[in-house]
Formats: sequence, structure tokens, C-alpha cells
Amino acid sequence: MKALFINGEYFYYPKGVSNFEEFGDYLRENYNTFVKLTRLSDERIVPPFFIDEYTKETYVNIQRIDFVEEAEVSVMT
Repeated sequence: MKALFINGEYFYYPKGVSNFEEFGDYLRENYNTFVKLTRLSDERIVPPFFIDEYTKETYVNIQRIDFVEEAEVSVMT
């Protein structure tokens, strides 16, 4: 599955967003300093493999993003 890799952490795309281009549109349409995203925790795992129950809702300050790219991850239940 595709995910966002932002400043060294992995996140699910927001609901209704499925690719990097749509994420850019989402940010333009819903501009706010903080964007609510679901972080894929890297505790007890090795990226790009994640466990769904270890996710956490968090707010990301989009003005503090230094690096963002799309990544391919595997999320297990």
C-alpha cells in the first residue's frame, strides 16, 4: 500500500486521498497549519513493515515539513 514518508516517519494518506498528487490538492483545499494524519509506529517492527494496531492519530505541522515522499509499505493486522 502507498503511504507518506514525512520527516522520517510514515503516515497513512488522509481519507479520500490515494496518491501524492491528491495529497497536494488536499493540503491546498484544507489549508491549516496542522493536518491530522495517522502515524504508522515503527516500535517493534522494521519499516516498511507495520502493524495496524500500533497506529496513532497525530497532527503534523505542514510548515515544518522538510522532506516528504510517497513510500510503499506493508501493513499487517
